[in-house]
Parts: sequence; C-alpha cells; structure tokens
Amino acid sequence: MTDRFSRQTFSWEAVTEAKPLVSHLIAMDRRTEKNDLLCILKFWQMYDGIDIPEKTFYDVLSHATSPEVIMRARRKISEERRGTYGVISEVERKRLDLAKQTRMQVKQATL
Repeated sequence: MTDRFSRQTFSWEAVTEAKPLVSHLIAMDRRTEKNDLLCILKFWQMYDGIDIPEKTFYDVLSHATSPEVIMRARRKISEERRGTYGVISEVERKRLDLAKQTRMQVKQATL
C-alpha cells in the first residue's frame, strides 16, 4: 500500500491491497478473524506504523464502541438528512441513477 491517502476512503483497489495483509494478520493471530476491532488495531500498528500505547490498545478493545456501529449511525444520519432536505450530491445522484438502471436491467433480464 503505497499511497496512504488512497486508504482514507473506500476503494476496491485499497481492499485488494489490504486483503493479503489482513490474511497475514489472521495467520499470525487467529483472534483477528472473529474480532474486527482487534484486527483493525493490529493492522494500524503493523502496516500503517501507528504507535498505539498498550493501555490505549486494551482500553479500546474493552470499552470502545464498534467502528461499524459508528459508521452505520453516521450513514443513517446522512440518509435521514437527504430525505428531510432532499439534498443529494452529484455523485450520489449518479450512483442512484446507475442503481436504478441496473435494477431495471436485472428485472428485464429475468422476465
């Protein structure tokens, strides 16, 4: 993973680059296969070079809210705001149009 900024947002390229690293983590510590938070913390330490003090590491593991819960809550708020204000960015509009076209194509193909 060469460009740290490419990892700040989701991309299939970033997933492809991270996959062998995550596989290596799981091989080294099987607990990371079933514990996303442990996997994230160890990934940041090993591959992103982030120094996480031991106490912080264990505090996060034992007390922190799951990153997935926080992300889903943020997405839900964004979704509700779009519904309330009708505000959709150009990128969102294109994604919605593409999703609608894809659904129509799938529906036609199954008829």
